[in-house]
Amino acid sequence: MSKPYFDAIRSERAYRSSFQSEPANDLTFSLSNLQTPASNWGREQLFTCHVVISPAQDTLLPGYKNDHITFDHSISDEARRQIDNFFQGPDPNDLGQSEHYLVHKYGTSLGQVWATVAAVKARRSGVADLDVIKDAIPTNNEGTPESKRLRYNTDCKDFVDSGTLQIGSSSPTSKLLGGTPDSSIGYVDQAPTRDLPPEDNTVRLISCVMRHILYYTQLPGSTPIIEFRDTRQRMSLQVLDLGGEVTAIDDGGLCLKVEEENGRFTVARNMVALLEAKRNLKVIEGKPVISDECLSQMTCEAILARAVDPLDEFQDGRCVHLSFVNLATD
Repeated sequence: MSKPYFDAIRSERAYRSSFQSEPANDLTFSLSNLQTPASNWGREQLFTCHVVISPAQDTLLPGYKNDHITFDHSISDEARRQIDNFFQGPDPNDLGQSEHYLVHKYGTSLGQVWATVAAVKARRSGVADLDVIKDAIPTNNEGTPESKRLRYNTDCKDFVDSGTLQIGSSSPTSKLLGGTPDSSIGYVDQAPTRDLPPEDNTVRLISCVMRHILYYTQLPGSTPIIEFRDTRQRMSLQVLDLGGEVTAIDDGGLCLKVEEENGRFTVARNMVALLEAKRNLKVIEGKPVISDECLSQMTCEAILARAVDPLDEFQDGRCVHLSFVNLATD
């Protein structure tokens, strides 16, 4: 069983060695392999694009690399309190409450954060049973029954443990349960796909978290200013001699806006960071790993972001995803 590409290909020497040792009938190294949506990319496309994993570099996004980042001491006491409350986390008993309740207790942005945390953690089996819902709703013939509060199971068994997840691509083409290995990596402790929360829940969680942080770490009236971009961005590149195009769609991201003379804010950089949310995780021997499918999808998006680049954002050829994978394109 081959090691994940992310762990195995750490140098040009490792790339050449692995390239030569890959079974010929398993991989077909051809540019024609790129004519597929990013969600269908895998190990073949990584080798075709000559991807080499480099050591971790700085922790700043490329757009900030030439800026001196310091703590803004003029931040208000309320902003400090909101950030501190975020780090403190919610009362565990509150994760079974409604979003309405959480917003009133923790404030609008932080309440939405904790509501989405609960949505992401809870498996579908934690949703109230339909029979319970029917019993709680009065019918025209029954008059007004005794009030019944819907009860949600908040026991830990209905939450997804990180040890039972697998890292995979957004739109996996084949996922076998029960520890059956796929292309290059075996599975360990998988949660059935039907029990996992929808990927949109993950996107909303990241959106709420990023918004809460951005609201209270940037001074009112600041320019330029970073905001979260909800709109999914489709990127495509027509490849000469292939008769097709390479396409990818991100899940949102961060954009930078500047104030113009007329007082209106316009987007100066639309891809400060790209978001690619994952519905599940792949785990080997209890350790989460970045699968070939996951890495290849992010690689495709990085390549397209660099190639399309309508706002000339990637002059240094680097693209950082919110998945904490730093990708350099030449």
